[in-house]
Amino acid sequence: ALPLCLEMVKGRRKTLGNENPRTLSAIHTLGTLYIDMSRFLDALPLLTEASNARRKILGAEHVDVLKSISALGLVTFETGNHQAAAVLLVDVLPLFRKTLGDLDPCTLFALNSLGLVRTDKGDYDAAEPVLLEALSGRRVVLGPDHPDTLITTIYCAWMYTNKGDHTKARPLAEQSVSTARKIL
Repeated sequence: ALPLCLEMVKGRRKTLGNENPRTLSAIHTLGTLYIDMSRFLDALPLLTEASNARRKILGAEHVDVLKSISALGLVTFETGNHQAAAVLLVDVLPLFRKTLGDLDPCTLFALNSLGLVRTDKGDYDAAEPVLLEALSGRRVVLGPDHPDTLITTIYCAWMYTNKGDHTKARPLAEQSVSTARKIL
């Protein structure tokens, strides 16, 4: 997939220009592919370019802009800039809610990412409601056995373990293991 994506970005830049929405979509896709490959330093400049250009062309509340900012928030976190990631995710979350609703998978992704950032910072009281909302939403929208629901369940267990609340962490951890055995 990577060679095809690289070729697509190169071709669209050449034929459509750097700020064409289809070019920016290809750039965003390549950035998210790098996220899937855990190549966050490769994803960072692409998602920065996509989010900035999309905001300029499409406006701050366009769904494509919000998706790029949300992905950029995760990459920013993964590259070690946790404060900037938190700012991006806090800023984009109300726009996702307004534009797509509380149960849209993109809103739930942003919630999950924000919960991860807050947990990593040790701000468990702020992380808990965000992660629980993401978990509840993912269970409804994606189902209890979806890989994204599993990830959020693991994050909730991790947050409760770090918080020292093993009574809440244990059933989530057990559920995570059970689900992982079933789907992986």
